[in-house]
Amino acid sequence: AKGKAAKAAEPPMSAMEMWCRVVSHTDELYVVHETMQETWKAMMAKLVIEVARDDDEAKAMVAEMVYCEFKTPAEVHDKAMDHYASRFSDNELPESCTP
Repeated sequence: AKGKAAKAAEPPMSAMEMWCRVVSHTDELYVVHETMQETWKAMMAKLVIEVARDDDEAKAMVAEMVYCEFKTPAEVHDKAMDHYASRFSDNELPESCTP
């Protein structure tokens, strides 16, 4: 509540200002996600193979793996503001906490 009251006192942003802020707070997340996506998928497949009982089950489990789409910058920003903004008193990026 304390953080929200402080934010309410700020003058409203235009849509363009808000979009520039959202992009500036989320852009690096997308760079990292895109760079590491194949590594992440390979690591997850290896973990799935390790827990399978046999080769047939491992192949089936890897074939059935589903990956979520990236959240949009607006979704990342909304989640960050709703769940993590109160953790930072110095205007640090709550977007860095979003899973």
